[in-house]
Amino acid sequence: MDFVPLPTSAADLPGDPGRSGWGGTLVLDATGWTVRAHAEPSGGPGRGADTPARVRRIAGPVEEDRTAAATSRTSPPPYHPAGVTMAPPPPAPPRPPRPRRRRASLLPVLLPIAVLIVAAVAVGSWLQFTERQAIDTVHTAGSAAADRLDVQATVQRVDAAARELVLRVRVTPRGSLGEEDGTAPVGDLSLQTTGATLGDLSFRAHERLVTKDVKVVMAGGSVGDYPFDAYETDIGFWAQMDGKDVPVRLLFSNNDTLFSVSAIPWPSPQEAALGVELVRSGSLLVFAVLMMVVMWALAASVLIGTWYLTTRGEGLVWPALGWMAATLFALAAFRNTAPGSPPIGCVLDWFAFLWAETVIALCVIAVVLAGVRTALREDDGPDGREDAGPGGGEDDGPDGEGAGLPGPGGTGDLGRASRQ
Repeated sequence: MDFVPLPTSAADLPGDPGRSGWGGTLVLDATGWTVRAHAEPSGGPGRGADTPARVRRIAGPVEEDRTAAATSRTSPPPYHPAGVTMAPPPPAPPRPPRPRRRRASLLPVLLPIAVLIVAAVAVGSWLQFTERQAIDTVHTAGSAAADRLDVQATVQRVDAAARELVLRVRVTPRGSLGEEDGTAPVGDLSLQTTGATLGDLSFRAHERLVTKDVKVVMAGGSVGDYPFDAYETDIGFWAQMDGKDVPVRLLFSNNDTLFSVSAIPWPSPQEAALGVELVRSGSLLVFAVLMMVVMWALAASVLIGTWYLTTRGEGLVWPALGWMAATLFALAAFRNTAPGSPPIGCVLDWFAFLWAETVIALCVIAVVLAGVRTALREDDGPDGREDAGPGGGEDDGPDGEGAGLPGPGGTGDLGRASRQ
């Protein structure tokens, strides 16, 4: 440990000569890389206890000076005599590498979603292909003779409410029965139909044959069974040319995508007839069932929201009431989008729509009543009177003047809960 005498006069101090009052001994205690400088007053240890002791700690970069006593504001800067060498600070230890945050992988989430999408598209493609094949299917019945009359009958539209279908008929004579590549008959042609078909067809000889639409009455089933309704009818033709029977071949197909058609031919040498059954198509059935599921899901959502609002005492929550009322009216519009425009009172209504509307309407009423009761309870004081807010409430003067008059903000306000 080295002892260096401190200067005893202001002239011997480095820096500003106007600073004075220092003396004694400078003790340098070098331990490791930390150097402490102790300044003692000129009177020696134990004297001048009121003289501030200057302490400077050097540890790597120079830190701020700290003064043990704050009685003097004219303390000189630390004195470093010649010949004293301070040890250099050691190099700063390297910073440890920051741990890299591991990013969450989206693969476990995206992979099942992709699989579900692919599966849904595959199933949908298969259903659409199957339905398209059913529409493109042509059912045949009747004679296959060379000299015959081909009748192409195609279902254009099915009116379930009226229980009839529109059948587009095109007649083509083959062989010796026709001329100009089958565009006109060689004789007067009369085409008879079954009792379910409203009207027979007749064509004059040597005149161009035109396509005609006929109506066919359907039996069985009811539109009230929508979307599970099914119908049946008979479609048949037999023909006479110049009063003589001619062979007929029937080619029957369906163009109405809302119905699926199945046909069974009748065995008859001269007459071409089919027994036809019509049911709702697969796509319509899936959509109608999905509508019923959605209606119940919306009703259940509103019911759960009503339970939460009424049990928690939330009051009149206007966004929730707006959502419930919007659901009530949107459900009616959603029901009207059902394919085929079923009349009110069908299976769709009794299975889902009417009950969902009833549940939602009751929930809206319950939320309003519970909210008003909660808001009024919050506005009432412990003694049953309305709480007086800041600047409001009942104004009772010293002489009783103004008693019973509500203050500002005391009328038409349903409380905090109504303003959410």
